[in-house]
Formats: sequence, structure tokens, C-alpha cells
Amino acid sequence: MAVNAVPKEILLKRAVLLDRADTLEGEKRKLLDDIEVLDRAALIFDPTYTPQTVGKRPKAQARKPSSMLPASELTSIIGKLIRSAVEPMATSAIASAVVDAKELPADDKRKFDALVQRVRTILNGLERTKVVEGIRTDGDKRVLWRAPLRQVG
Repeated sequence: MAVNAVPKEILLKRAVLLDRADTLEGEKRKLLDDIEVLDRAALIFDPTYTPQTVGKRPKAQARKPSSMLPASELTSIIGKLIRSAVEPMATSAIASAVVDAKELPADDKRKFDALVQRVRTILNGLERTKVVEGIRTDGDKRVLWRAPLRQVG
């Protein structure tokens, strides 16, 4: 049985950088959208205007809702919560703990549901990099999360 020799800090940093790269891709899409709007406005004043291409236009993707926390900070909070948990935690329990830890407003169900989804996405990424373990229950419908068990050897 192979033991993962990569330190958790490296894997966590990798997950943070992946989240940052996703954020930058979203910012790039937003900038290209803004440029497109300006080009359409320029055409109103000069129908012969030919915009220069900025680069290959990315495919349209669903936009992520604006967040209350940056992905890097949310990843860090989730990591601390998982490591300090006495028993495995459900995704919604982790999201509730984030709300409590950051003193975020808990009265908006839509925002809380969006936060739960973001937490789930981050946890899935951390699971792929072996920073956390997901324990499937109820026929894989529910996942409880914990820090990976260390092998003594």
C-alpha cells in the first residue's frame, strides 16, 4: 500500500492556487465581456470601427455567484475546521461553522446555499489532492469529511 509522502501543506497550497487560477479565469472573462461592451458602444459612434482582437475568446461558462469570502481564505478556514474536528463533519455543518467563524449573516438561505456549494466544491478538490477524506453514506448521497488518517508504520 503506497503512503502519500507529499506534505499536507504542499497539497493545501496547491488547492489554494487552483482556486486562485479559477478566480483569475473568471476575472479575465469579465474583462473580455467589458471590452466587448465598449466595442459595441464604439460602433454606435463609428459604424466602420473595427476592434482589434484581444485574444481567443473563452467559451461562455456559468458565472459563479459573488462570494462573501475569497476562495483562498475559505479553503484555509475549511482546512482548519477539518483538522480540529473531533468527528467527521457534513458539508452543511462545515458551512455553518464558516458562517460562525467569520460572523457572516446567517439569515439569507440563498447565500447560505451558495456557500454550501462553494464549500462542497473546495472539499471535492481537497479530496482529490488527499488533503481531506470523504466518507460516503446513504448510498453516496451524503458525505462526511475528515482529515486523512495517518498510517503508523
